[in-house]
Amino acid sequence: MGDAVVEKRHLRAEAQGGPRSGAPEHIGWKVAVKDRLNALKNPYAHLRHGFSPEEVLESPMVTWPIRLYECCPTSSGAVAMILASAERAKELSGTPVWVRAVSSIADTFLSGFKVYRDFDKLKILAKRVYEKAGIRNPLKDFDVAELFNPFAPFELMEYDALGFCEEGKSVSLLRDGVTEIDGELPVNMSGGVVCTNSGISSAVNRHAEIALQLMGKAEGRQVKSPEVGLAHSWGGNMGQFHTLAVLTL
Repeated sequence: MGDAVVEKRHLRAEAQGGPRSGAPEHIGWKVAVKDRLNALKNPYAHLRHGFSPEEVLESPMVTWPIRLYECCPTSSGAVAMILASAERAKELSGTPVWVRAVSSIADTFLSGFKVYRDFDKLKILAKRVYEKAGIRNPLKDFDVAELFNPFAPFELMEYDALGFCEEGKSVSLLRDGVTEIDGELPVNMSGGVVCTNSGISSAVNRHAEIALQLMGKAEGRQVKSPEVGLAHSWGGNMGQFHTLAVLTL
């Protein structure tokens, strides 16, 4: 069954999406399919099982509109990164990766009801980090990105917050193949958090994955000749804290 047929069968009109996102309410399946296929090429991914659109859309509903195959696992893992001075980094590696800019932001500690139509704090953080790193056009300036997406639809909201597209146009990035490995801005070539959610290390994984991509060591998921990457991690209650880093060769 083709994408167009699946959308017609399972999605309501786009006008019924959130007023800010402009997305169909069940569009997360496209993210889930993309990321799970990417995970098949990542030997470190915890869920390495590709699913068809039909399989994702027919998986059990967890909490509307998110289905089981659009959710991350609860898994265990570890990751390590070495930070060093410029001189020492050059001694340790023939292809050191540089931190051009990094910063974090925190939301309120209130763990009450929240409406997830956008990530406003992430948008603020992106503006700060981009100014430090000299990023003017995220879609053009980044060669690869790793975003923290424990639930597939969140990846679309992050496209908006990070300025990859005009607000409400994130779905078009998926439909046009922009975030595929051969697209203009490959996103979550590792499979993302929706395929590997190893607690605190899952946040560091985003930065480690970008470092591997820039060093040309991402094995079967390697993007062609990336020079600038974006790593996004979060923590707390559903994105209470965000960290962004711009990494370069």
